[in-house]
Amino acid sequence: MPEKPPHVRADLREAFAALDVMPGFDDYTHSASVSLGEDLHVPAPLEGVLPTGEF
Repeated sequence: MPEKPPHVRADLREAFAALDVMPGFDDYTHSASVSLGEDLHVPAPLEGVLPTGEF
């Protein structure tokens, strides 16, 4: 089974962004979300910050 890549979701109606990482068997084992305008922290191995203010 191929590995799932990190996945970014932005919901403009609900005003949030989410990052799903660390794929598990059926779903992602780690997810983080923030309100739009806040920084979304990306864990290793990519490591970084995704600013959501421009979404």
